[in-house]
Amino acid sequence: MSNNILDPIQGFDVDVSITAIGGPILVGRFTSILVRVVNVTETYLELNQRIPRHLDGEVNIVWQCERGMLNTKVLQDTFGFFDSNSISRNNKIKRARRFTITFKVGVEKADFVDDQMANQHGQVRSGGPTSYMLQFCKVDTMSFGATSGRNIVANQWQGTAEGITIS
Repeated sequence: MSNNILDPIQGFDVDVSITAIGGPILVGRFTSILVRVVNVTETYLELNQRIPRHLDGEVNIVWQCERGMLNTKVLQDTFGFFDSNSISRNNKIKRARRFTITFKVGVEKADFVDDQMANQHGQVRSGGPTSYMLQFCKVDTMSFGATSGRNIVANQWQGTAEGITIS
């Protein structure tokens, strides 16, 4: 009996792309993506109480992508200041670009026996790829780092999104 339905999804099954108005931007295969949906807790102290009630607050969608450096003009591509080669007080920096991040998790539908096993263990996995689309993404932090030797130069983007769609 095959056990592939109970195995976790691997990174080989995930493809990440980032696009902006006018087509792909930050082109290249991303090696990792991390998405966090945070329901910020707000505390409320009632009169004469020292233990607060915990209320729902803002819902924030934050993300992080990483890949090897493919382009040395990565700052210009990320923040959109194409008319200058520097960031300084003398330069006017325009509104930050907004991106759409799409990543697909491609899971093939397993056979009938595996579906029965998964249902017995409380796991439900649908066949076919699932797409996640982060909308109106804004880059808050862009970093790159290098070490000597054979290691690749890594670029990392962190930011927020205004929505997420799962299809």
